[in-house]
Amino acid sequence: MLMNKNTRKRLSYVMLPVMTLYTVLPATAYGAEEYTRVASSVSSSQAGNDSSYDIEGAVAEANALNLKPVSLPQDDDDTAPTINFSSLWDGQTITLKSLSAIDVSVEVTDENLKSSSITVERITYDGNSISWTPSAFGTYGILAYAEDSSGNSSAKNITVVVVQDTIPQPHGSQF
Repeated sequence: MLMNKNTRKRLSYVMLPVMTLYTVLPATAYGAEEYTRVASSVSSSQAGNDSSYDIEGAVAEANALNLKPVSLPQDDDDTAPTINFSSLWDGQTITLKSLSAIDVSVEVTDENLKSSSITVERITYDGNSISWTPSAFGTYGILAYAEDSSGNSSAKNITVVVVQDTIPQPHGSQF
């Protein structure tokens, strides 16, 4: 723990190795700057076993080496993907003469979409659209999941009922 002279707050810092440089960052959100210094100037006694380091020493060393603070990249995306089922709806009853393929598709909206999947009968399929044949007539939960490159995710679950068509079809002209 270090004391920041300006605010007299106790701050914790971590030192992260980055190739041949070390970057000294506040462990808590404290400003949007980092100071970089040459790794060869770090001795094990400076870094310590707990990887804490005197930020004032790092700033002085950065200034002596004419290193400038650089802005940390910020990921402002905190919006999860939007998922909507487009071929089925929650509570839908699907009537089939025999077990056959059912199209399941979802629309996923996100500027930075990384992945999406559909899970039914404990099997997960990658993508936004599948053709699924139920193993039996009955009730099924279908889960759609999406994640974006910022780590935001969302899921949407619907339940459908697959029933067998038991109404006899007319044969010939009986009217």
